[in-house]
Amino acid sequence: DKKDDKKGKKDKKDKKKKKEDDFIEEKVCSMKEEKRIHRVTLTVSADTPVLKPFNATQIKDSKAVLKEYDDREEAIRKRASAFNALESYVYVTREKLESSEEMKNVTTEKQREEFTTQLNKMGEWLDEDGWEATTEVLSTKLGELKETGDPMFHRMREAIERPEAIRKAKEYLATALETLTNLTRQNTWLTEADSQIVTNKTDAIYEWIENVTTAQSKLEGSDAPAFEAREVYRRLDPLQEAYKRVARIPKPAPPKKEGKADKKGAGKNETEGEEGGKNETKAEEEDEGGLPNVDEGEKEGEEDTSGSGEKEEL
Repeated sequence: DKKDDKKGKKDKKDKKKKKEDDFIEEKVCSMKEEKRIHRVTLTVSADTPVLKPFNATQIKDSKAVLKEYDDREEAIRKRASAFNALESYVYVTREKLESSEEMKNVTTEKQREEFTTQLNKMGEWLDEDGWEATTEVLSTKLGELKETGDPMFHRMREAIERPEAIRKAKEYLATALETLTNLTRQNTWLTEADSQIVTNKTDAIYEWIENVTTAQSKLEGSDAPAFEAREVYRRLDPLQEAYKRVARIPKPAPPKKEGKADKKGAGKNETEGEEGGKNETKAEEEDEGGLPNVDEGEKEGEEDTSGSGEKEEL
């Protein structure tokens, strides 16, 4: 029993000592490190250079250097533009050939397959050798693709725009004839021959439209078109001038009376008649108006049938 008591007391002392040691270690670990600030004195001196103006030789040399930089940057921009144009044409055109119904309507399966193969080869060339190609080479490569692609895009655009041009032309012709009818009712002195100045042109345009649409209906979508939309609008231009020509025809002067009428009164009547004729002619010119203009937006859109047209389609 005494041995057990001694052993228990010794264990208690060991535990107490261990707690004290733990407290000391915890206290030591919680101490903060002191921050030390080192101050160094810096000596600053300023040396301001004296700027002298350039002489003529230095100015000339500086301009030459700047021009060299500008030319180099311009060459880089042109090459990047040529590369992007070729790359864009390859990807966008390939997508059109694969998914555009309008493109499929104006090309054969063989044409699409051959052109797709050409585009794929060009895409591989761009990935392998295109990064080192010059601007001239890139532009030449794009021209080779457009020789095949431009006619396709032209047929596709025309297939969309021709029907709309024909519809607008027929509406315009109907409006022209209606306007001419109102003019002849107002200006009763106009004869059938006067009206034919306009009607002959409308008849000729109607006949031309019938002929070209018939010829177009006999062609395949992959054939070159029988006519272009811009031709339709150009046919309408002379009609405006013909109508103005008829509208400017003045009212004929009344016939002179013969006999022993009072010269003074006759002279007065003639003067009034002339003044009345002048006033009527002036009123006619003011009310001439003319036919409504052809849709200028359509005409301008039709004028562009070169490379820029294809870019819009892309």
